[in-house]
Amino acid sequence: YSTQRFPNGQYREDKINFNETNIDFLLNYNKQVSEDWFASASFGGNRMIRKNHFNGISANKLIIPGVYSFTNVDGPLVQSISRPEQQINSLYGLGQIAYRNMVYLDFTARNDWSSTLPESNNSYFYPSVSLSTILTDMFDVPTGSALSFAKVRLGWAQVGSDTDPYRLSDPYFFGSSQWGSNGTISPSNTLPNFDLKPEIQTSYEMGADVRLLKNRIGIDFTYYNSISKNQILAIDLPHSSGKTSRVINAGKIQNQGIELMLNLVPVKTKYFNWNTTFNFGKNRNEVLELIDGVDQYVYGGNGITLLAQKGGSLGDMWGTGVKRVSDENSPYYGEVIFTKGFVGEDNKLQKLGNYNPDFTLGINNDLSFKNFSLSFLFDWRQGGELLSRTRLIAATSGNVVETLWGRSPEFGGPHPGIYDSGLTWTDETNGQTYTDGIIGAGVKEVFDAEGNVTGYAPNDIIVHANAYHNNRYRRQNESEGIYDATFVKLREVRLTYKLPKSLLEKSFLTTLDLSLIGNNIWLWAKEFNHGDPELLSFGGGRYVPGVENATVPSTKSFGFSLNVGF
Repeated sequence: YSTQRFPNGQYREDKINFNETNIDFLLNYNKQVSEDWFASASFGGNRMIRKNHFNGISANKLIIPGVYSFTNVDGPLVQSISRPEQQINSLYGLGQIAYRNMVYLDFTARNDWSSTLPESNNSYFYPSVSLSTILTDMFDVPTGSALSFAKVRLGWAQVGSDTDPYRLSDPYFFGSSQWGSNGTISPSNTLPNFDLKPEIQTSYEMGADVRLLKNRIGIDFTYYNSISKNQILAIDLPHSSGKTSRVINAGKIQNQGIELMLNLVPVKTKYFNWNTTFNFGKNRNEVLELIDGVDQYVYGGNGITLLAQKGGSLGDMWGTGVKRVSDENSPYYGEVIFTKGFVGEDNKLQKLGNYNPDFTLGINNDLSFKNFSLSFLFDWRQGGELLSRTRLIAATSGNVVETLWGRSPEFGGPHPGIYDSGLTWTDETNGQTYTDGIIGAGVKEVFDAEGNVTGYAPNDIIVHANAYHNNRYRRQNESEGIYDATFVKLREVRLTYKLPKSLLEKSFLTTLDLSLIGNNIWLWAKEFNHGDPELLSFGGGRYVPGVENATVPSTKSFGFSLNVGF
């Protein structure tokens, strides 16, 4: 491909090999202790070996554009190699004690030994226990009652986790730079921690499952509260240390929320049935602690800064943007400040939003009529913010609809509702008058004789449309690429025909179903009309939530399936 960085094009080949091997054993024991009591127990083990090998080679300057070969290169080839490997050995047990099939006590225990943690801390144990009671079996429910089933549950659990490979050593990496005709290798910029501990998450949960009107209405509600501690983080170090960061255990993060599932059967007849399910989720998190001496921690970003600080939330997005009136007593509070007709830049980090949604809702419908069935799933994500780097970059080249405002006919105008045909401006250098001027919506600063800002007035300075858009939508103005990530998506549609059994009686088949399937059929986005708000960018070897950066567009897919039973 050819870009400003690679004017003659670049050619690259990557080889990715991912392999995961699991070896398991499991022993089960069940016993009816008495007429009222039942007990079961299981004991098992697992060995997981994961290998993720990456080998890439690229030619960053082609001699002949469009000829993609490693022999057509002006300069050295650049190689990238990564071979992380990980092993976890586990032993676990689980059991259940049941009383009269209406009170259940479940418990689990697991111990992992991870290769990514130091030998002194590579073993970590995490148990769980839960209690559930079926109230409709415990108490007499009157015949004909609207209540069909009722169950309550309580639970407590811990979960341990390790970290990425090679955080206990100081590995060397193949570099992209050259020393003459020779390649280079460089040490890691991260100082290892030989006393690293596993992360531990402790959670509490309570809920209820209630069904009414002969199971025509079902309600399943869950409340959860979890605390994560010993977060494995890489904090910044002074340059005098020779490293840029150090791996530590720090942080205490709380997540709490609710999950609600509502199942309805509006129609149930001999030939036609309709079942619909609503699945609602809402979560809130808070950073309770970091570490002494550390006020904030940057844990990711790709064109944005994902920053955690005490009292804030994971998912807070910070970046730079345009200047706005900050005086809450001003009638222009929140308005964009213009300087000589152009937006003023604010280079200080400011909170631009949070990528986590306010809530999510899935709506699934299943309809059946005789041998036909139709199902379709809607997903609704409400709130949360998204940074579109693609939109910022495209705007500087005039390739998005926002830059049509103010264009003259020779540059794509006029456009009804966008082009300002009566707005002219005069170039001070040649005195020529143009009709592609823009007055940005906002205010300008008012100064006194000493040059001090005394107030604000509506912006009335005309500037060239091209210069206006290039200034406002440059990559540094990250706030101009922030969108509400709300969307509604028709996730899946499936139409199935089941061949009648009478037609299969004389064949060797027991079932034959044919389905037509469509995925991502329809999308509505509240603000982001340049792509799919659900897409994520990739940076630093992992996906970056809340950021869309030259991401491959989402696709619709259509297909069919044939299900045959013998």
